[in-house]
Amino acid sequence: MPANQSLYPVDWRLIATCIKEAADWVCQECGKQCRRPGEPGSQADTLTVHHIATTRVTARLTTWWLCVHRATCGPMHNIMPAMPGARGPGRRVKCGC
Repeated sequence: MPANQSLYPVDWRLIATCIKEAADWVCQECGKQCRRPGEPGSQADTLTVHHIATTRVTARLTTWWLCVHRATCGPMHNIMPAMPGARGPGRRVKCGC
């Protein structure tokens, strides 16, 4: 689960699980087969979901957030760059899933 849950939608676990299932529990960066829920393994064998980008779209006075995610193993997630604008003093980008 994300460190700051207030930045994510209430159904984030469902969204993340759908992304992992669509990737067939394989890291989309290195191709490593990761463990499914309930399977034994280490943290390095856990598939995570990395935010690649979040874009705000406004049309006809309505705003949507378009998010791009990638299923990654723990080690790959740790070395991937943060979303543009997500880091810095007091800066956090809210997930718009």
